[in-house]
Amino acid sequence: PVPGDLYRSAYGDYVAGKADLALSGFQTFLQRYPDSDLADDAQFYLADCYLLKKEYKTARAEFDKVLAMSSDYRKQSLLKRAYALEGSKDLKDRDLTLQALIKEFPDSTEADSAKDKALLDSLADGSGLPQAGRFEVTRVIDGRAVTIRGAMVDGVPKIGTAFVAP
Repeated sequence: PVPGDLYRSAYGDYVAGKADLALSGFQTFLQRYPDSDLADDAQFYLADCYLLKKEYKTARAEFDKVLAMSSDYRKQSLLKRAYALEGSKDLKDRDLTLQALIKEFPDSTEADSAKDKALLDSLADGSGLPQAGRFEVTRVIDGRAVTIRGAMVDGVPKIGTAFVAP
């Protein structure tokens, strides 16, 4: 098959949620066509297949390969690398990865996801939160005081708004 056909087949499996088939297809593609224009795409989706399969250490290593080979997928790979690190309980490196993402791409949707993660993590211990109902708390995140307003729903904090005081 030509490179594009093999890639499209693997990507079709990925989109269909067939992680094992997609993984095999992307591996074959990268072995046969490592210098293809689609190699960085294939590497990204290969890494994501490992993340979907909850093989976190392998996913992290594969996202590191994406970061080394492509700037096109950098922000997405940083975010997904952080997810893999969280899955493998490497929270210090996860936090460093999220900080790098926010610093490099502050206005991206990926940075927004990283900021949301930091907000939720700041509420994880439950300190200062009611058992039920609305809340307003202030947490220090990245050295800044952030006021978080939300509500407890079935014992889980749901964020309504968060802002940094001027």
